[in-house]
Amino acid sequence: MKCKLCGAVYDDDKLFFCTGCGAMLRNPATGDVVPENREEYTPKADEISEAEPSADDSPETALINEKPAEEMSEESSTEPEPTEITEVPETEEAPNVPEPELHIAREREKAAPAMEIPPLPEPMPEEAPPKPVKVGAGRLMGAAVISFIACIILILVSLLFSLKLGLSGDILYDRAKSLNVWTVINARYNDMSLSDNLYYETDFDKATHGFADKTEFSVYLAKSGFTNFFADKLKQYGDYILEGKGDETTLSETELIEFFMNNSETANEVFGYEMQTADYNSIRSSLAENETEEKFSVSKIGWNLRFRLENIRYILSGLTLGIIGALFVVLLIWTAVIVNRNGRRLLGFYGGIFFWGGLVTLLAAAASSVGAAMAYILTGEIWFCMSATLLLPTSIYALCIGAILLVAGVILLKVKKTVKKKA
Repeated sequence: MKCKLCGAVYDDDKLFFCTGCGAMLRNPATGDVVPENREEYTPKADEISEAEPSADDSPETALINEKPAEEMSEESSTEPEPTEITEVPETEEAPNVPEPELHIAREREKAAPAMEIPPLPEPMPEEAPPKPVKVGAGRLMGAAVISFIACIILILVSLLFSLKLGLSGDILYDRAKSLNVWTVINARYNDMSLSDNLYYETDFDKATHGFADKTEFSVYLAKSGFTNFFADKLKQYGDYILEGKGDETTLSETELIEFFMNNSETANEVFGYEMQTADYNSIRSSLAENETEEKFSVSKIGWNLRFRLENIRYILSGLTLGIIGALFVVLLIWTAVIVNRNGRRLLGFYGGIFFWGGLVTLLAAAASSVGAAMAYILTGEIWFCMSATLLLPTSIYALCIGAILLVAGVILLKVKKTVKKKA
């Protein structure tokens, strides 16, 4: 068998490819002979049976020719490995490669399938360290104003919530009953004691025909259990103003007459005079002339104070407290937006809001109890007496809330200092 492409002669008819140039001699799939690349050759007797490498052949070609046919068949059936051909720079001369070897390399490169090399992953860009956010003087001024408003709202909602927890008709009744009867009787109202006010309001001297003077009338009130009557009236006022229960409350003529009639025996003991029906009618007439019932009505008291007392229940409602609390949260969010979420600045403003809000709440709670008690000792006014006693539960709630806010503010300010030192 002879290859027409390179002229190599082989005794083995089972070869599929020329071992010299790599040309196809037979189709590997069908086994058919490729005539254009093969020529039948009958060796002569004087020729050597085994092909020896000629001088023109390269050492690689001679080595290939010496291999057995079966080994050559296995090599030809396996897929040839791609040969890497490096480009030679123009300035350098190409190495002197024998032509058969170069031809074999080119044929193998064409026969080898192209291998796709996956692209190398691009290196991830390194994130630059975040730059510190700078907050200008204008933003700081705006945040300070918003923080001041938020602090006022925090104080307001804390006090209102304390009032809601500590004020009700039942609480007022219990606190009023705990008062000393002489404290209530001797408390000053309209530049005189409460006992003297009631004495002149009922014209009690006229009703008893001069048997009862102001001192005896105060003793009569103390022995008749005036604190129970006072506590009942406060409960009625509290239920109507705080919860809207019942009709408009006032100090009616009928209630006072019933109080005096129920304590007729005490009056006989203190005054030495048994009061008659005409005497009680005289008291009723005096109360009507002085317009006592109108004067102590809720609407009249609100008119004098220039404030409708019925609105208190709306102010202390859960809806109102929720709206005020939501407004406080919105102001906190505004503060964070204004300072561009700068952690140190935000901790400073939040710490100031909670610190000063808690401190003012504590002072207000102390003023409503301890301060009111001191004011009552100095002035003897009934309003300070009622504030110190009736608002004691409210003061306790306000003290607790103020203490919590104060501690939260101190913690936030401490954290701010720590962050500032680390920065």
